This record gives sequence, structure tokens and C-alpha cells, in this order.
Amino acid sequence: MIYELIKKRDPFAFVRYCDGELALIEGKPIGPGTQATDIDNWTAPNYITELGEALREGLKCEDPNYYYGIPQHEPMYSKYRKFIANTNILDTDIFINDNWDKFCEFDWGEYILVANENGDIESPSDCVNTWKILLERLIPYLDRTNTLFLFSAGPMSCVAIDWMWRQNPNNMYVDVGSAIDYKTKNRVTRPFMRKWDKIINGNNNSNS
Repeated sequence: MIYELIKKRDPFAFVRYCDGELALIEGKPIGPGTQATDIDNWTAPNYITELGEALREGLKCEDPNYYYGIPQHEPMYSKYRKFIANTNILDTDIFINDNWDKFCEFDWGEYILVANENGDIESPSDCVNTWKILLERLIPYLDRTNTLFLFSAGPMSCVAIDWMWRQNPNNMYVDVGSAIDYKTKNRVTRPFMRKWDKIINGNNNSNS
């Protein structure tokens, strides 16, 4: 679905919500020992922050060209579905885990990348306290048309895409998340990237 929309250059938005976003929406703490903190460098307090409120608000879009990626397993699926009226529901893993090879092989063409490292637009690391800075950095791009924006900015991606879509629904806004880390960070940040790590280091042993 998402790949076909990109090939057609049809305007649409796709956001991916998972465990980190849910914790923020519910006001649960995030700290050391979590992927968010140890790998992605952000933490969250034990209450609902403004970012958490913005993430919940972002679940309310019912536009026919707006798509949500959420976990397909319980209890997260049901927790998210109670907030989402839109019927455009996809798997949040669309670009990662078993689907990562297709992501890497796809011809994305020209795009503007929003990422914490090596992006065209830099997103702050401390998303809970600095997410509005990212929105300010996106203002010069609000007049674009038929442009593909790829977001790899953690929970900020969902909020930024929702914000841009509401002001200019004439582009393609795609939350690719950690799937593009192999380009931006040049290191393995998720278990599903280990295959790529072996290839890069010349140790592509199919039996390992």
C-alpha cells in the first residue's frame, strides 16, 4: 500500500505508533535499560507531557489519505484502536523486522530526510523537551508540493507529520523510523539490522 502510493506520487501521510509512543500517551516513565534511552537517547517522566498529549491528538485524523501503523498484537492494538476512528490501519512493522529487506531494496527516489543524524533536517535527540524545535525547523518546508518527506525522529515523527499534513496535504509524509538507521547512523541499532552488519564487515556467513 505505502510503496504503491509513493510510486504513484499520491499525497498521503503515514505515521507509526509503537511502545514508546504509547508510554508517552499514557504518561509512563521511560529511562535507562530501554531502547529509547540506551540507543535513541531520550527519556520520559512519570506523567503525561505535552508531547504525549500531541501524540494522542495525532490519532484523531480521519482523512482518507492518512494512514496509521500500529502493533498488530495485544494489548497495544486495542489500546490504540480506541483512539483511532480512521479505518486506514496498517502494521507498524511495515518497514522493519521481516519487512526490512524490502525497505532497503525499494527505490525511494528523491526525498527530504528528517533525522537526528545525517538528515536534511536535523531533529533534536531529547524529543520530550525539544519536539517543538523540530516543528520550527520544518516551517520553511511547508510550501513544498509533491515532495516526499521521510521521518526518522522517534515519537516526534508522528507529531511532525500530523502538523505538516494539516497545513499542507500536498506531499508525501512517511515515518520510516529506525529502518533508515543503517544510512543515517552507519551502525546497527536494532536486531533486524544484524544481517546488514555482517555484509558491511565482510562476514556474510549464511550459516550464522
